[in-house]
Amino acid sequence: MRWRPSAPALALALVLALAVVLPLGPSLPTASARTSAGTPIVFDDGPRHRCYAVQEEHYDPEPPGHAPNPLKDTSGCSALDDPQRVDAACADFGHTGPWGPACPAWKFLTVGWYYQKTPDPDSGDFRKFPGYDVQVAGAEGAPLTVSLRNSARATADPCTLREVAFAYEYPSSSFRRRADGGAYGLADGSALRVSYDARVSDGGVYACASEHRASLTTDLIYGYGPEGARKKNVISVVHFNPDAPAPPPDGVLWRHCDTGGCRVAVAAPEQLPAGVSSHISVEFRALAQRYAADLGHPDGVPADAQIDAVQIVSSNRGTDTGVDLTGTEVVLE
Repeated sequence: MRWRPSAPALALALVLALAVVLPLGPSLPTASARTSAGTPIVFDDGPRHRCYAVQEEHYDPEPPGHAPNPLKDTSGCSALDDPQRVDAACADFGHTGPWGPACPAWKFLTVGWYYQKTPDPDSGDFRKFPGYDVQVAGAEGAPLTVSLRNSARATADPCTLREVAFAYEYPSSSFRRRADGGAYGLADGSALRVSYDARVSDGGVYACASEHRASLTTDLIYGYGPEGARKKNVISVVHFNPDAPAPPPDGVLWRHCDTGGCRVAVAAPEQLPAGVSSHISVEFRALAQRYAADLGHPDGVPADAQIDAVQIVSSNRGTDTGVDLTGTEVVLE
């Protein structure tokens, strides 16, 4: 589940050496090999295999008659069978390998949208305008193209934040474990790099007067602290938000901490151009160290900081965007 503190909406900012955008051309490349040096720490970089589900999150208690999105695909899960991925709690997902039931290797996440809100089967937002959609295209075993559509401009409440995301989540689900069985953390390796190719289409019209948001972010979620008092932090990097104000000199557009953890939002100085495929690369270990004080770590990043999730998020208020992603990698260098 996507972790979010109870706080105002974010706007976002960063440093060129840490978050890089390189234009590639008008269409997404058909990469067939990994591009980052180092150790891949997700089971399905690319992604390359159809082994996914959809997870919804809502601001209010789920109303009577609500139905979650049933979309899933287990056809590529066998290629990812591994004893590390066994989890009896995921039996309902529908894939059981030689070691037992396994979870989705990756997910689509939504916030603020409903597949079905009431007993009326036509009461949802999936594959409608306004509404949202998720698609997967490409040959099994090659990097797939994952598409996110987030069409919020014509909603009755256009200033409500709505999100559609691609996500790798949790050790033994999306993330591999170390040879000793422990989860990977920010203390492993000298760098934690997330990279992918993206193209964003932007409707360019905003129906929410209070905030013009049409953003694409790369988010790292990590946990730390003892069991029973564990906290979760989020570092968000914005690559696209064409009508946002300029970032302040320190590069941080938004920060918030509460008893559950901290979130810091920063953005690359070179924003992704609309309609152009670009390569994005973010080095999160350096960001965690750079913004340690903002993340509630006055003495530096804790040694037990564990990688919980990497998410690529379309986040809109009152506007329409589409995002195509391919070649996603999460690598320790």
